[in-house]
Amino acid sequence: MLSVVVENTSAKKLIKIDPFFKKKVDVFRRYLYKIKWECDKHDNQLCNVFDGKEIIEQKSSIFVEQLSKKIFQNFDDHFNCLWTILVNSFNFTEINYKNNDAYKIHKEYYQRQLLDFFIGCNFLQQVLYKPLGYAGDYKMLNFIYNSKSTNSGSFFNLIDLYTMNILISQAVRLRKNYILEKIRGCLDKGNQSFLSVACSSAPEVFSLMSDKITHSVEYCLMDSDNKAIQCIKDNLSMLNPSFTLKYYNNNISDLIRNKLDLTAMDMIYSIGLFDYLKDGLFVKTAKYLFDILNDEGVLVIGNVSSANPSRAYMALIGEWYVIHRTEDDLRDIALRCGFKNYRVERDSTGIQLYLVVNK
Repeated sequence: MLSVVVENTSAKKLIKIDPFFKKKVDVFRRYLYKIKWECDKHDNQLCNVFDGKEIIEQKSSIFVEQLSKKIFQNFDDHFNCLWTILVNSFNFTEINYKNNDAYKIHKEYYQRQLLDFFIGCNFLQQVLYKPLGYAGDYKMLNFIYNSKSTNSGSFFNLIDLYTMNILISQAVRLRKNYILEKIRGCLDKGNQSFLSVACSSAPEVFSLMSDKITHSVEYCLMDSDNKAIQCIKDNLSMLNPSFTLKYYNNNISDLIRNKLDLTAMDMIYSIGLFDYLKDGLFVKTAKYLFDILNDEGVLVIGNVSSANPSRAYMALIGEWYVIHRTEDDLRDIALRCGFKNYRVERDSTGIQLYLVVNK
């Protein structure tokens, strides 16, 4: 049995790698090795038979799609099993991971054994290494929105295909249409002022630019990452004449401290921020946003559900820690905020929740 010495504040503590965890890792490593060998063999055969890059990519794409149908359920089973171990054996949560020595040692062991099978993917490099300094950055989300692999070789394209089609990735893509429906419903009622908090690359705004709107609209986009805002500006080639876009390179602390010249809003939404906020800051921020709504305004807050089956994959491979919540958790938070007219909605994947509050 392997063992690792961990520095503790009081004394050195010996944490042994759980034998069941180790066995699952060993079996999965052999399985991935076999799949990679099969993919590499297929790539070499394609290069020997075909000359054109386009035909090779087409053949490789077909091969990857066919292989995915045979193996992705095994991937799901592996990560579901690991999630059970993380929770039952190590008392893991996405909130306690920094102080959970048992989890940290097992994550490090997992990555030593298996990370080479994943880190060849450009998408997973963005997730794990966080070059912009935070999880869930706009570039990572754009990988999911575009759902297109940019790797060389069928094996890493296969891993990308898996990552971009797990339920959490599907839920991210569905956010756009969900929030567009809410926005268009408000626009149909003549609403004029909108605020997106932690807007990221704001894909919904690009869709709105082609809508026929007969009244003027003030649309405010706020994000703490200036590169995300610049990305919107650089790619927004067409501007709807009914829209006035305002950009705010600010964080929620600036917002709560009233540093922004925001007028009362008809609709405020934040889809990818609150699942990084602990309950206290969640409540404080939600209350502030509610207070700057117009009298008939609506607040929409997104949060990933605890039912997300990809939590082990996100934690062990991506070190992507999101605070998952249940519908009851969101209802409890709404009560703590003093909200009276609210409901919790769920998307078609079942793992993206929305707290919708009417003033």
